[in-house]
Amino acid sequence: MVHRGNMLSSEQVSSEPKVSFPTDRTDAGSKWALAMVDADAANGPKLHWLKTNIESGENVSAGDIAVPYSAGFPEFNDGVHRYVFVLLNQGGTTLNLDSSIADTAFSLTDFISQHNLVANGLAFHRAESDVEPPAKSTGREGGEQSRYTNL
Repeated sequence: MVHRGNMLSSEQVSSEPKVSFPTDRTDAGSKWALAMVDADAANGPKLHWLKTNIESGENVSAGDIAVPYSAGFPEFNDGVHRYVFVLLNQGGTTLNLDSSIADTAFSLTDFISQHNLVANGLAFHRAESDVEPPAKSTGREGGEQSRYTNL
């Protein structure tokens, strides 16, 4: 569960989270967007997940996937990162977005402004990788001989 900046392990963030939120205090017909952003990425904030056109806080999975989920966990030796979930009210409008928005540094402020969204909720978790990745395989481990010799 994501709350108040808790630390999560790579196993805890490996798959798309199950999210729900109350919508009983909003106008009927409102749609929602849910963004997950790495606030501490090396090249500026990075968008890790974006669901749009969510019609019910009890059925977030039925929303449109604008950017597929990418686990919120930093590279080895990159320090602690904050992964921020922001719930955005779209009003009654439908968003049609291109997934290429995840390819560059992401400005949540600009995104909100460009699409006339209203921030309605926020949660974040932190993560830090202390596990060194395995050495890259050469394909010749275990004494195997290459089939391609003297080429």
